[in-house]
Amino acid sequence: MKIIFCTRWPTSNKFLIHKIQPNPAKDILSVSLESPVETIIGLHLIDAKGKLVRAFQYGANQGFNTYEIDASNFPNGIYHLRFQLGSSVIIEKIAIMK
Repeated sequence: MKIIFCTRWPTSNKFLIHKIQPNPAKDILSVSLESPVETIIGLHLIDAKGKLVRAFQYGANQGFNTYEIDASNFPNGIYHLRFQLGSSVIIEKIAIMK
């Protein structure tokens, strides 16, 4: 994982996912999110059967953040990305197709 950018202050006081691309992903999955505070964000990659495939923790700056996840080692399939910031949880569906 690498942080790509943090460009401006948040537009709200909520934790928001702006973009997950490409979807479906082959190699690299880019995630753009907005954090109201500087914090640690938990991310879980969960397969279609509900099994935890991988857990990540990312440092987030206040404002917009973009991360890259290497999806090349995960098998083809449908997954859920579960983002957690404190008590706030956002779940997004993604596909990995090579």
